[in-house]
Parts: sequence; C-alpha cells; structure tokens
Amino acid sequence: TDQELKILQKMLEKHWRVFNPAAPPSCIELMPPCKEKPDVWIDPKNSRILQVKAAQIVPTEKFVTRFTLRFPRVQKLRLDKNWYDAMDSKELQQITKHGRTSRRISEIDKEQPPKKKRKTVNTRRSLTVLQQFQQADTKDLSIIAALFQNKEICILSGDDSHSKADLERIAFQHGASRVQYPTDATDIVVAEKKTLRVSNIIETGGFDIVKPIWILTCTENNILVPLE
Repeated sequence: TDQELKILQKMLEKHWRVFNPAAPPSCIELMPPCKEKPDVWIDPKNSRILQVKAAQIVPTEKFVTRFTLRFPRVQKLRLDKNWYDAMDSKELQQITKHGRTSRRISEIDKEQPPKKKRKTVNTRRSLTVLQQFQQADTKDLSIIAALFQNKEICILSGDDSHSKADLERIAFQHGASRVQYPTDATDIVVAEKKTLRVSNIIETGGFDIVKPIWILTCTENNILVPLE
C-alpha cells in the first residue's frame, strides 16, 4: 500500500549508499560481464523483507543465481521478520533443483494459509443494439394499406409527437419495407433534424430526405405527397 511504501522509505532513507563499481560491496555479486549496475545499495543488515509474488521462477544469464522472477510484485512489507529470515541463494537452489521453477511462487510460500477463492460474478453485459438503431416491433400489427408498397424507407428519428418506433409502425402498416441504414435500394430517408449522421447521408447523395410530417401527411390522406 502507499502507507507501507512511506514507512519503508522512512526506514531505509539513512542507510542508502552510493554504489562504487570499482569497489563493489562483498554482499553484491555481479554477473560478468555486467553492464547494468545499481546506483545505490544498502547493507542487508539495514534492509527489510518484502513478501513478493510472481508468476514463475525463470532461468536468466543476468544474475549469479541464474534465476529471476517473472512478473514480480510486492504483496506486503514483512515487519515481523528479520533481514536474515529472507530466502537465501541455497534455498533458491533447492527449489530450482527439484524442478519447481515453473510452479507458482504462491505455492512455495508455506507460511501463508491458502486463500479461499472468491466466487466470480459475471458482470459482463450482453451486447445490445442501441435504441436509435433498433427496429420497431411489428409482430402484433397487420398491413392496412399498400400506400408505401415496394418502397424502402429508412427512418432515422421521429418528431415531438411521434417517436422513431411510432413512425416505423405506421410505415409498416402502410406496406413499407423498413431498414435501419440507407442502402442503394432505399427510396426515402426520414429525419427531423440535421444531425451528423444525416449530414453524412446528404453528402453521399442519392437519397431523398424528408421530415416525419411527410409520412404522417401521406398516411392521413392516403396519398403519396410529392417530395419538395
């Protein structure tokens, strides 16, 4: 945690020493030829133990131990332990000798009782089509007129008195074929306002765009009102 990090920094701040490559301390062994050297170091007697979890112990040519941790992450600061309680190179060699390099590090730490796995709850929401792109449900409707027969109509939006779904139902009852996206076969595009989507359709050209009042006027009078 951030609080543990502050505690650790406070404990160690006066013990850090500048690393001298010409005279490295005896407690640090570098793998020759080693290009990467520490900027500072700390005497093990003044250090603290960190409980570390990793995915695996993997071979490496960069360290004298010949092994390193894959995806290490600090779990907690162990103030209940002395510096000499940390795993040493002999214990590491024993672990790797018995072929445990591919096992989880959490399996190695026998001091910690196994944690109960939490039941995972699937919070993923099923994919749905946005309301403005959904086609109105017309399963309970029947065709009452053939006014828009053989016409493909794309209704993008409604007006203050009739929603997009309302207009689609009216168009269906009067024989129209409805689509949610204009195609080469689309005869009429219906939209109340000039939105970005409508502007893009206008730029493509080839579509007659009318307001919802056109559908209402046509169906109320049962005639195809000329497009202006």
